[in-house]
Order: sequence, then structure tokens, then C-alpha cells
Amino acid sequence: MAPLPRVFDGVRQVAAESDAFIVDQWGVLHDGHTLHPEAVDTLRRLRELGPVALVSNTSRRVEAAQAHVRRLGIQDHEYDAFITAGELAARWLEVHIAAHPTPLKVLTLPAAPDPDSLLAGQPVILTEDIFDADVIVILGITSQDLAHWDPLLQAGADRGIPLLCANPDVRSLQPDGSFCWCPGAFAVRFADMGGTVHTFGKPGPDIYRAAMAALGPHDRVAAFGDSLEHDIVGANRMGFTSVLVTRGIHGPDLGIAPTERPEPAAVGALAATYAATVHVAVPSFRW
Repeated sequence: MAPLPRVFDGVRQVAAESDAFIVDQWGVLHDGHTLHPEAVDTLRRLRELGPVALVSNTSRRVEAAQAHVRRLGIQDHEYDAFITAGELAARWLEVHIAAHPTPLKVLTLPAAPDPDSLLAGQPVILTEDIFDADVIVILGITSQDLAHWDPLLQAGADRGIPLLCANPDVRSLQPDGSFCWCPGAFAVRFADMGGTVHTFGKPGPDIYRAAMAALGPHDRVAAFGDSLEHDIVGANRMGFTSVLVTRGIHGPDLGIAPTERPEPAAVGALAATYAATVHVAVPSFRW
């Protein structure tokens, strides 16, 4: 059985034990619409101790993701690197496009691509016909029942066309306390149908390797995140100190308010259901 996490009111103690930092954005720094209090101050204090990489499972490319956090109040000089799953997925797609003998036909679910999506500027043909598509790309989130897309997903799996998932997150917590399905939920469903899935982002190693390549070699890395399944499992696999911010997606699971101090036993029990080890838990990303 994994040891119970240490619980601190802020990140000061764990920061002092580390010399590089990986920080998730959604759920840690903001809720998608509003910056969390003290987030910028905490980033600045971390950077006094070592370099900081923002590592996100967003399906947006890096420039679009940076623009989004700028609008929320986090400027480029507050961190040293920004890595997104969407950027890694876009690079995979570029290779796939170059190797395809004809223009690649893409079907997107559950939403059409917006100007900031990983398809922006890609020489592809959009189609709504699953029997005409060469690849399925999952974009956006939805509150609709996933079963709505089952016939289309099954047809794609039966045809043997791949599904590209640029965000492995399964669900996201909205500001009103509700949950939406993220691209990872579609990827899991498609794989269960026998389909081939190409997934980028946490907890996979590639996004962390890209972050560490940007930050340089460091032995003591602390990784902050709100998702046990992605941030904490990913940190465990990389040998980082895992720091769970409980005001994020697992707050409702733990039955606590956004700034309420979590109980070590409750965090440990929840982490065990994900085969994850939380080294440190904090109620929010504050110093």
C-alpha cells in the first residue's frame, strides 16, 4: 500500500525540495474562464527556485494555448516552457498528411474545428461522412451522452481508420460544478470497439520528455496537477514528486470545498482507485 500523502496548505514546502517544476494549467491555474487567486504569484515564486514548464492536455497548439492563458492573466515571462498535447498531435498529423497519397479527409467529433484547433492551417479536407473519412480527430468537449456517437465510432472502428486524440482527459469540471466529456472519453470508447487510437498528452511520457528537454536536466522535479489519472499517474511514471491540487476535478470526489484542506487518508484512498501515488496534496496552487 502506498504511503499517505503529506498535506500542506500551500506549495512552499514541496517547492523547497525541488529544482524544476511542471505545472498543469486547467484545474490548477484556472477553471477555463477565471484565473485562480495567487496562481501568478505562486508561479513567480517557483521560478525563483527553478525553471517552470506549463504542461497541458489541451488539444490546442502551443501558440493558441499561450494566448488563452494570457487573456486569463498569465504572461509568457511567468514560465519557461509551454508544452501541449495538441502541439504533439499536430506534429503527428503533419507526418501522416505527408505520407498519405491523397489529401487527408478528416472527420471531427464532437465539435467542428475552430480557428485555434490543431487542424488550423493543415492541408486537410473536412468531411461529415464516416465512410469517406481517413481519420477521426476528437476536438472539444461535450455534456451530451457519449452513446450518441456510438454508431459513427463503431463504423470507423470497423473500417480500420485511426482516431487521433490530442487530449487524453476523460472529463472536465466546469465553473458551475458540472462535468463535461473530454476527448479521452471518445478515445476509450473507440478503443473498446476495437479501433486504433493515437493519443498524446499526460500520462504518456512524450509530453514530459518534451518539457524536460526544454527545462534541461534536473534531478528533483515536482509535478503539480489536479487529475489523478493523468497528472499524478504521469508524474509517478516519470519519477517526479507528485503534487495533487484538490480544488480541481477531484474536489467533488473528496467532498471538499475548493480551498478546504484535504484529509490524507481520503486522498490516499481515492488515489489507490487509480493506482496512483500522491506524494503531496494541497488545497490550491498557492504559496
